Amino acid sequence: MQSGVYSITINSLGLRGPEISQKKLRGVLRVAIVGESSAFGYLVGDDDVAARQFEANLRARGLKVEVLNAGVPGYNLFHSTVRYREVVAPLEPDLVVAYLGWNDLTYVVREPFELDRFRARPVAPGWERLLGQSALYGLVAYRLLGGPTRMMPSQIGGTRPTEAGAAAFHQNLARLADEVDASGARLVVCAQATAAHPDISPRLAAVLADSEEDRSDVIWMGTWLRDRQHDFAAERHVPFLDAYNAIAPTVEFLADYIHLTAAGERELAEFWTRELLPLLAEERDRAAEPVDTPP
Repeated sequence: MQSGVYSITINSLGLRGPEISQKKLRGVLRVAIVGESSAFGYLVGDDDVAARQFEANLRARGLKVEVLNAGVPGYNLFHSTVRYREVVAPLEPDLVVAYLGWNDLTYVVREPFELDRFRARPVAPGWERLLGQSALYGLVAYRLLGGPTRMMPSQIGGTRPTEAGAAAFHQNLARLADEVDASGARLVVCAQATAAHPDISPRLAAVLADSEEDRSDVIWMGTWLRDRQHDFAAERHVPFLDAYNAIAPTVEFLADYIHLTAAGERELAEFWTRELLPLLAEERDRAAEPVDTPP
């Protein structure tokens, strides 16, 4: 289908990408990318999405692999965990890359009585969903009139995590990790590339906020998010990938505060390839080992 000015293919299993079989083929590794719009590839067409390029990179290196793009724009960890259990786990992934977290900041800064409403995914009005299928609407709304999308502290809802919000984020990460473990897959936690970074380029700074004080607040939140994911990965003894520090926060790679350009998607795919190729080769070799049978 056409969404805005980008071609987006959603297969019959609800994943972005080409059709695949429900049952994993013998000898094929499956890598699932779970997360929100940044995992989905919100600002690029099908061919430029990091998941597709990551898959091509792995196949070029001799791996029989399918990369499943299970990202959904607007999701947070409440939603992604349910989606993993109901949609992704039945597809028998071997490796699960959790490339998520930014949308969770909206509840991380909330008090306990406010948390429940973030369990329900916000849905755009019907008129906007309908117009979003028009390339002309996308061109006018996002390219000509939209300008940079900002993520100011007022949109996040606060500038520092509450005790309840931070605890909810940790609990949600743990629930996702438990679901991945229960499905027999291996979890990898990947901090997102974002403009909320101390080394943000001056040309990109405007997408965070208008004032230096507000930008500092958003950058603090971005660093907090990365550090909490790092600490959780260490706690669970799972690999941690630091795309937050690996992908430079510049206009070459980021179109706004969190969504990658086509060049940024390529950079993320190359990063995943470098970091995960040894782990996937290990998974392939382990799957190929003969199974001992009783005499």
